[in-house]
Amino acid sequence: MTILSLKMDFPGQIGVDPRLGKLHVNDTIAQATAAGYLNTYVKNTNTPIFKTDSIEVAARDDTKLCKVVLTGSSIQLVAI
Repeated sequence: MTILSLKMDFPGQIGVDPRLGKLHVNDTIAQATAAGYLNTYVKNTNTPIFKTDSIEVAARDDTKLCKVVLTGSSIQLVAI
């Protein structure tokens, strides 16, 4: 798993809900949208993720706009 960057706050977007974030990974889109893929990264970087967020995922094989699904302590990105 290689998360190259996850940016959730952009100028002019602070305090805006829902947020649109950007995730760049060196994995496939299938790997990046698997349940729990972001869990360790979010925990280690203290990056808040909310169920109202949308995240553009740029993977090595595709780019997708995804919604965040929180199930218990698991984070999953689901393509819209």
